[in-house]
Amino acid sequence: MTGNRALSQLLTLRGINNSGTAQVALRADGTPQFFLSGGTNLSDFLQRSGWGIQPVLLSPVGESARYSVAPPSLIINEISDPDSHSRALLQAETFRSHFPGVYCLNEPATVRALTRSEVSRRLHGLEGVIMPKTRHFTINSRNDVLDLLERNPGPVLLRKAGEHNGRNTVLVNAIDEIDRTDCLPLDGSTYYLTDFVDFRSDDGLYRKWRLVVIGGEAYLRHMITGEHWMVHSESRLAAYAHEETLALATFESELKPCIAGTCRRIAEALELDYFGIDCSIRADNALLIFEANPNMNILVNTDPTPNMFEQPIATILEALNTYLEARIAA
Repeated sequence: MTGNRALSQLLTLRGINNSGTAQVALRADGTPQFFLSGGTNLSDFLQRSGWGIQPVLLSPVGESARYSVAPPSLIINEISDPDSHSRALLQAETFRSHFPGVYCLNEPATVRALTRSEVSRRLHGLEGVIMPKTRHFTINSRNDVLDLLERNPGPVLLRKAGEHNGRNTVLVNAIDEIDRTDCLPLDGSTYYLTDFVDFRSDDGLYRKWRLVVIGGEAYLRHMITGEHWMVHSESRLAAYAHEETLALATFESELKPCIAGTCRRIAEALELDYFGIDCSIRADNALLIFEANPNMNILVNTDPTPNMFEQPIATILEALNTYLEARIAA
């Protein structure tokens, strides 16, 4: 069906955050290029895969704007952060409602509901899942933090809503560590309080798996080994690259059969077509969930070529293409 991609029109919904700001740069030809947060960033990759793309950018500035677009073959909602992009998601719901007979990947209404606390609620108690409890609070002062820690003695993670990559996130093991929260902007913002579960392996290192789920099917994007509980690509230990390479090479035959059912149950609970799961995988193959949402860096590969991520990303992208083709044909 690949030859029909160019004949299909994918309408992609992208959004500017609630504050109405975005980074803009000029290309060499003088045209503007937007760098948007809170999105799945699929458009460019799908266009390179041969799809016809019809982009729509939604913004809290000029929310009453009217759009004129041709009826699409399928809608893709790329807006993925319900905290920082709630207004754009509301617009996306209205926009999407004009095409009731067209399938929408990651329905805007579904994504808007999936705050970290709601994800925690839906996944708590699910077979094969360890889901730490997450609550949300409005914090105005240090006294508010003190009150939270008195009622939730720790260890807990305090994270500002809408933040990612460890920004404005602290681990507090006990109330006498309240000074750790002094770096946070206590300005009436919403914060998530999450029970912290120590996930160190027997060798004292931390391993974070990023799974990608498309139509209920699981794929492995990476597995990072680090020395600190906040595991990101920058903290990847080079000495353990062989372990990650092996995990990527054997995932389909060894680990996937053990966690496939769990990933399908998570997809059903969240009602998402395409999303990522950051987790620790326990010895009994239970998934200790750090986060599960569409707002993850999945298809971008900034490492020099050749690298170990090229084949996994190609597999994920082709699986997404196949899923879209099946939805259009249905």
